[in-house]
Amino acid sequence: MNNEANNKVKELINWCVDNNDKNGFCVFIRMSGHVNQVSFTVYLDGWSGTRDISFCEEVYFNREDSVERVDRITSKIKHLKDEYDKTNSPEERKIREDIDKATEIEALKAKLAELESN
Repeated sequence: MNNEANNKVKELINWCVDNNDKNGFCVFIRMSGHVNQVSFTVYLDGWSGTRDISFCEEVYFNREDSVERVDRITSKIKHLKDEYDKTNSPEERKIREDIDKATEIEALKAKLAELESN
């Protein structure tokens, strides 16, 4: 295992945890220990089964280019976050969260009404 790549992945994971936003810039991190691989998947508008992946890359720690690959992945993810932040202000994210909550409330009201009618 390449220790430099390992340390860079740890830094990137910490950065992703600090910058993850379930209703916006959403990062999935998957480790496959049996093959010394970590993958990063980004959804720019939050995760949904119907949304397209904005970015997905993996790095294998036992390959010669692992450090350069982690550097490229880090640059790409941070660039996507910068671009996302330029077009999604905190106010816009709050509005989306409120809409999601309102939608959830309406679905719960409909379910309650259905249960009460039975």
